[in-house]
Amino acid sequence: MGEIHIYDDILTPSEKLEISYAGKNPFLPMTATPSIIKEVLKNQSKDIHEFDVRWDGAGENRDFFGRWKTRRKEDQWTAVNIFITVTGTIKAADKTGNVKIAIKGYLETRYSFSNFIQKSFWWFYNYSFYFKQRRMYLEFAKDNMHDLKFKFQELMGISPDKYLERPASGQ
Repeated sequence: MGEIHIYDDILTPSEKLEISYAGKNPFLPMTATPSIIKEVLKNQSKDIHEFDVRWDGAGENRDFFGRWKTRRKEDQWTAVNIFITVTGTIKAADKTGNVKIAIKGYLETRYSFSNFIQKSFWWFYNYSFYFKQRRMYLEFAKDNMHDLKFKFQELMGISPDKYLERPASGQ
């Protein structure tokens, strides 16, 4: 039995959304990431996978690293996969430091077939009917990823509005 796999990068043409922060309590995103994912993506705890969480408890500058993946099924063929990576350093003395948060994701569609007729049907179905539905899933996932970014900015006290402002033409 064969399968057709179609992957679409959600944030094309850019690869990921990034947030950089330097200031007080940079470790906060490490503790808040699972709850932010649940709140924004409406996922259950079982759908959030903690790939790697590390921190250094010794020394003046303490490094930390965390990586999470979440998968949301849209229908029987399509799922959204989102990855969040948090890296940073915190000073033990005054609890200040820096953190970088990266959010990336892709849309995955899989069709199973057992013969060449079914394979042809799936390609026809995808391009004739399902393509528009997949674009809707892609746009919804992109909105979710920007919502995640805004939640992290809100958590860190970074005003999302300053990123939306554009200088007037001619300035």
